[in-house]
Amino acid sequence: MVRIDDRLIHGQVAIGWTKMLNATVIVVADDPVAADPVQKTVLKAATPIGVRSAILGIADAAALLTGPKLVREKVLVVVKGPAPVLDLINAGIDIKRVIIGNMRMEDGKKRITKEVAANETEWKAFRELNDRGVELIAQWLPGGDSKNFNEIIKKEA
Repeated sequence: MVRIDDRLIHGQVAIGWTKMLNATVIVVADDPVAADPVQKTVLKAATPIGVRSAILGIADAAALLTGPKLVREKVLVVVKGPAPVLDLINAGIDIKRVIIGNMRMEDGKKRITKEVAANETEWKAFRELNDRGVELIAQWLPGGDSKNFNEIIKKEA
């Protein structure tokens, strides 16, 4: 499963989503975070006991996900926004569905749902994912309410 959440590994991901999926590995795909030893340490510490994590740049994450090492694992991939999802697809990862969690409201962003705000670049990436046939679901909590984000994109177009 691929989840967009700008907080990466935190309570909802570490406890809720990991448990719901019975995930054995969390892969964070983010170039700046992978280059920051402090952030990597914090994310590793937030990983639940019994679950492994890999905090990698996009290219290294794609290599790990397409290689043999995780074939028998249940993997949760977490990224901060839609652009890294496109990068992973362009690197050969077959992504058919993305769960969109928290994308905070900041200057230059427009609120789309209660938990999702996007700037023009992010919105363009969401539209491209939609055009490529990726199922996009806005869902904050496992088992919680969900919204068909593809329909939201169609209405905004």
